[in-house]
Amino acid sequence: MTQTTPSDDRRELLRLYLADHRAGSVGGISLARRMASSEHRHASQVKVLEGELNESQHGLDRIMSLVGAQRSAVKDAVAAAGERLGRLKSNGRFVRRSPLSDVVELELLACGLAGQRQLWRALSNLGDELPAEARSIVADRSTVVEDQIGRVDAWHQEAVLATAMR
Repeated sequence: MTQTTPSDDRRELLRLYLADHRAGSVGGISLARRMASSEHRHASQVKVLEGELNESQHGLDRIMSLVGAQRSAVKDAVAAAGERLGRLKSNGRFVRRSPLSDVVELELLACGLAGQRQLWRALSNLGDELPAEARSIVADRSTVVEDQIGRVDAWHQEAVLATAMR
């Protein structure tokens, strides 16, 4: 029987944590892709954001490779299915998009970005426990996510003002 050390346990927890965030990125990119191809008020800007989210996912994939973590096909599939199921939400209209759809979709995107911010913060706290290349990716993506959160927040405020909610 193989005995694990606390260090082995920590590495395994990190690998699981990264796989969970990888799955979350699948759902976020799927949402952004749908928003960019819809009649969303900010579709063209969300298209740019989608590309940035793909870059973040590639950075996460690289970090996972550096620490020996594997993607979970099951978690990725569940996240993608969850995003698709989220489309069934009631927005007051059954056939076409409601102005409320923009508000709710941006809120979901903001939640995903907040989770991504926490990922980069958590990884930055690991410091020298991560390889130098991983630390560089974390620093870069930490800056990018802050800008993304600011843009999505501004779009959300515009979408709220464009609805009859005000």
